[in-house]
Amino acid sequence: PESVCETLLGDLGAMREKLERRERFILRGRYALGAHRKARTFQCLADKLGISKERVRQLEQRAVAKLKSMAAEIDVDDLPRGDTSAEAAHGGDPAIAG
Repeated sequence: PESVCETLLGDLGAMREKLERRERFILRGRYALGAHRKARTFQCLADKLGISKERVRQLEQRAVAKLKSMAAEIDVDDLPRGDTSAEAAHGGDPAIAG
C-alpha cells in the first residue's frame, strides 16, 4: 500500500506539471530542487531567462500561489490511512502514549 508521503509526493509532482515551464524552472532554481544544488538569485534566473529580476519574482509568486491553490484542493479523506492512535505512534507502549 502507498504511504501518505508517497501519495503527497505524487500529488506534488502532478501539481508541478500543471505549472508553466518558466514557473517550474524558477521554482527549481529558487529552492534548489532537482538538479540545482544551491538556490539561485532572482538576478541569476533573470539572466538565464532573459527577463528582469522583478519579472522572475512575479513568476515565482504566481507559481507558489498556484501550488497553494492546488494543494488546498487535495482531499485528505482520500489519503491512505494507517493506525494513527497514540499507542501505535509510540510502539504500543501505553505508558508513553498516555
